[in-house]
Amino acid sequence: MSLRRVALLFVLLSLGVAIWVDIGRIRWEGENQGFVTVIHAENAGAFSLSQLAGAGLDMIAVRASFLAHGNQSYLDQIQNAGLEPALIVDGAVPVSLPSVRFPLVWSEWDSLANERLLIGLLQQGGSLVLREFTDPAQERRLWEAGMHRMVRGHEIPKGDLRWMSRSAILARWERAVFERGIRCLILAPLPGAEPQESLGYFQAVNAQLIEAGYHPGALSTPPAPGHWTEIIFHLGVSSLLLLVLLRILKKLPFACLLVAGATAVLAIGTNGIMLRQIDALLIAILAPSYIFLLLVPWIKSGLRAGLRFFLCFCMGSILAGLFLSAILTHPIFMLKLAQFRGVKLSLILPPIIGMILYYRRIGWWRFKRLVAFPRPVVGWGLLGLSGIALVYLTLRSGNIGGLTLEMEGSIRRWLEEILVARPRFKEFLIGHPLLLLFGADQRLGSWRAFPLLFGLIGQASIINSFAHAHTPLLLSLWRTGNGILLGLGIGVGLVILVQFGRLLWQKVGLF
Repeated sequence: MSLRRVALLFVLLSLGVAIWVDIGRIRWEGENQGFVTVIHAENAGAFSLSQLAGAGLDMIAVRASFLAHGNQSYLDQIQNAGLEPALIVDGAVPVSLPSVRFPLVWSEWDSLANERLLIGLLQQGGSLVLREFTDPAQERRLWEAGMHRMVRGHEIPKGDLRWMSRSAILARWERAVFERGIRCLILAPLPGAEPQESLGYFQAVNAQLIEAGYHPGALSTPPAPGHWTEIIFHLGVSSLLLLVLLRILKKLPFACLLVAGATAVLAIGTNGIMLRQIDALLIAILAPSYIFLLLVPWIKSGLRAGLRFFLCFCMGSILAGLFLSAILTHPIFMLKLAQFRGVKLSLILPPIIGMILYYRRIGWWRFKRLVAFPRPVVGWGLLGLSGIALVYLTLRSGNIGGLTLEMEGSIRRWLEEILVARPRFKEFLIGHPLLLLFGADQRLGSWRAFPLLFGLIGQASIINSFAHAHTPLLLSLWRTGNGILLGLGIGVGLVILVQFGRLLWQKVGLF
């Protein structure tokens, strides 16, 4: 018992530190409201520099290869128009270039010579633009070399600009800034549009972001918590592992301590980024299992008991998500130089572990009865279909192309317009209602494991929502809250529908 209390104390201590780190992150996200708009020099030919400045653009991005051909006077023209030059390093570089201060720089040329050049440019006080959907390997090497002034940038492909309406383009920019931490907007003229129409589009982008509470300029790099937080978090994760093992292997406390101790020793010789990735994955897998082990002994039948079970589970998952968020609160994750590893694993393992723990508690004979009644082919068939559905829900996480329906995309856009922070389908439409059904209806018998299996997907998804370190933390909380409220309403309706169906079965005999 004392071992369990010590482990719980370490978990609570690390959770308290995590919430403190999260509060600091929320404060920084609230202050980091600056943005800059940039246009490629080759896209600016239809406009005068004064027109671009009047439309609200901040910078003109000039290629190093262009400057290498004796065009460095163009930099003076940009500055005389009230704009600033950004630099695209694309190979050929003038010898004098490193002495020029560029507020923003990005690379389209991956080489060691290029990295040395970028270091020289960044030492002049500029920031490196991390363009979304590009390989960050070079930028990560620069980070490790000590170049930490970096901002996230994005450019909408011209192919998308051709078919999207202007309102859709503006909404896409606002989502990029609001949801993904984009602060450098690389704009381009609308394909086929007149110059005045494109200038109006540039103005509209700036006006919309300003109206949403952002302001031009003042870019900043995310804060980096101290190394001591990594150690505290890792001890907390190791303690959580110990708590789970002590509940599963009650008669082998020493073996549980050895396993948890071996996990704690991982901190020695493991670099900070990898250690954070390991700890985040362990939290995502262990937390739903521990919450289930805590709550399942107290489950009672009835809608009120089901609501209590569901809400307590959601609260535990949110706390686990906040812990995971704090672990990933580091510039290298918030800038997407590194990412949470094991998304699919953290979605599929908790439901499987939960189902195993459930049958371990109620008796494996119930599982044998399930697959044998009314016929083995029916029981095993249902298990197979459930496995296929579980794999499908896991594979489609992350909006993989080809696994989502066109109608679903329309519903997503509608939910974004109504709720702003769109909840995930696997939460409010599947996981939450079925977890509520599991908690409320004990009369499902052996079949009760199926609502649990899919219900735990919703809880795993809650925790995974906080693994997107580039997404503002308050937005993840908002999205999670919307999912819980919607899922609660659908879940209550599902419980009533199941109870009504059972009543018809027993009283009327319609089924």
